[in-house]
Amino acid sequence: MTAALEAIGTAAVVVDVRGVVKGANQLALARFDGDPHAATTELRRSLDSEGAYCVHPLAGCASSHFLLVLRQVVDEDRVGSRVDAAAKRLRLTPAQVRVLRFVVTGAPNRTIAAKLDISERTVEIHMTALLSKFDADNRAALVALVLAP
Repeated sequence: MTAALEAIGTAAVVVDVRGVVKGANQLALARFDGDPHAATTELRRSLDSEGAYCVHPLAGCASSHFLLVLRQVVDEDRVGSRVDAAAKRLRLTPAQVRVLRFVVTGAPNRTIAAKLDISERTVEIHMTALLSKFDADNRAALVALVLAP
């Protein structure tokens, strides 16, 4: 289940019918400061928040488990300060910083390329450099490292 959740590319959790978190990817854990109990509490609190997440029943689970894909809620001040700190610490280039700002908010490479008016291949090159500098295995780990307190 963990590999499947990581492949989603945005914060995602699996919950049971009571809303108890049964699994979460790194992006979801980063969003909830690594605490599954905080995730359960936050998810229950946001049940009335229209558009906070998409709910998908999981096949083969007799409708007892659901996949919740959380919508991006971007705290731009937090993202900006974390990216700036990482940029100084790891001596990121200005182009890497621009790409990282979008990556942390969950933007896919195609969107980043369009927003920055660069090719998707250029974004991939910056991503490779960022993953190397952060010693991260994947995009989710990169985001978790940037946003970690």
